[in-house]
Amino acid sequence: MPVRDLTPFGLQAAFAMNLAYGGSLGEEPGWRGAWLPRLLRRHTPFVASLIISFWWALWHAPIDLSQGFGLTGLGGLAIRQLWTLPVAVIFTWVTLRAGGSILPSIMVHTILNAIPDFALGQPARYERAFSLFLLLVVAVVVVAAMTDSRLRSEPSKS
Repeated sequence: MPVRDLTPFGLQAAFAMNLAYGGSLGEEPGWRGAWLPRLLRRHTPFVASLIISFWWALWHAPIDLSQGFGLTGLGGLAIRQLWTLPVAVIFTWVTLRAGGSILPSIMVHTILNAIPDFALGQPARYERAFSLFLLLVVAVVVVAAMTDSRLRSEPSKS
């Protein structure tokens, strides 16, 4: 994808392209739509997020081994595993807050995938954007875990 200007049209174009081709429409119905509710029958939301994050990261292994994810080869796999855990917690939290609807997680996933469109080809810009985004993700996970008891609640015994 081309580097986009941070304009209303650039934002719309990045969102539309990533919604159509970026994976969120293909991944979220499986991860959060089908598997998360099943995992929540036996696990806390955090444990369910851990399980999903592991397999979600492995899902991306072909991309990470061939193109890298911060690093190439096995380093890319390790970075993806570290990256996917807090993102999976956020997506679980968003899904739970939406009463089980996957539409918000599709939106967040699409936005997340669109962020690099504004930095590709400009490494200094990308490193700063990635670092700031990673700090934001960690902050959201910490706040969600501290303020929303549903992330720590035991599964219902039904």
